[in-house]
Amino acid sequence: MKKTIPAVCIVLFLLGCTKSEKEIAGVYLKSPSVNTIDSLFIYSDSLQPTQVHNRKVFKYKQVFYNKKTSELLFVNKGTWWLSGGKIELMNFYFDADNNPQDYSHSKEAIKNAVILFSTSFEGENIIVEKGVHYKKVK
Repeated sequence: MKKTIPAVCIVLFLLGCTKSEKEIAGVYLKSPSVNTIDSLFIYSDSLQPTQVHNRKVFKYKQVFYNKKTSELLFVNKGTWWLSGGKIELMNFYFDADNNPQDYSHSKEAIKNAVILFSTSFEGENIIVEKGVHYKKVK
């Protein structure tokens, strides 16, 4: 009995830490950001499972603006899912917040730069790397 209570508490704690798709859905802004406005729109509308993704898959959209001119640089779309308490973003464009004048934002350049990005949460923030995160704003 004494061993059962801690085990049950640990399981309940872990279940309480996992987020649902609806809790994750929303609008996020990357912070800090000097050169670009990097916004991430995460949707909770489920897509049909495919042969590639044998799980519930959802849509997301990244929208990038030049911070100085407010010019739309490009839009990137992909899919996401939850796996082991982490968010997996397929075809994610990892924005290093470099000067937008120094980079091509053509469809071909973006297509060659996207990755599968797996990361965790800190509260409502999506962690990108140490000191960099997407902050939920809506």
